[in-house]
Amino acid sequence: MELDRRNPEESIRLNILQDYQPARLFDVERIDHAGYLVSGFLDSGKRGIGSWTTRASKLKFDLHPADTRLTLKFWLPDYLAAGEKRTLSLVVGGETMGTASLSQQGENNISFPVPARAINPSGFTILELNVDRPYKKDGQEYGVVLLQAGFDYVSKR
Repeated sequence: MELDRRNPEESIRLNILQDYQPARLFDVERIDHAGYLVSGFLDSGKRGIGSWTTRASKLKFDLHPADTRLTLKFWLPDYLAAGEKRTLSLVVGGETMGTASLSQQGENNISFPVPARAINPSGFTILELNVDRPYKKDGQEYGVVLLQAGFDYVSKR
């Protein structure tokens, strides 16, 4: 995978890849998932397994500025769910869209509305996943195993 050479500084800062441009759905099953990652991820090295988040992880999306619904699918191992109380906060455009308790082991699905004002109209929209009190092992911090993250446009009736 190569960085996009049109703007090297921006490509390095946001991990913009030449062949994998983000859209609305990050899915570890898709080969283009690396194009969404900005920072704070630990790859399992196995396709479809998921990517561990750290204390502060970021993804980028290319979205039209409109009201959307953010949906996340992640996996939480039993030792994290049973441990001390932890939460996952989702931030878009500097605004916290919601916070979820990290107390249910296994697959978790959460969803929050995102107003159009939080979407960047002239570039990538950054989704921040922030875990308070991440699990620590051998000096490394672990949040959740992210499987999917996506934005769906909300129709106005």
